[in-house]
Amino acid sequence: MNSITEKNVPGAPFNIGDKVKVIKAADETCAVQFIGHQGVVSGFDYRGAVGQSYPGDPLVVVVIGHASSSFWKEELELIKEVL
Repeated sequence: MNSITEKNVPGAPFNIGDKVKVIKAADETCAVQFIGHQGVVSGFDYRGAVGQSYPGDPLVVVVIGHASSSFWKEELELIKEVL
């Protein structure tokens, strides 16, 4: 797969619309200014330029405020909704 998808992918680590928190930098590609911030998953990047694999290890595209950035699944934590 050679594109960013904005649809749920079976086997992906998150779903589109999931609320996540950036918890750490796994490598030098992380936008460290977002550590500690929360956002919403908007897509999955499978273009393969930095080691992604389909379906379980994409770069996860997250919208944080008015910005978006891509993160490895290890850099994110799912925020569970309390009912």
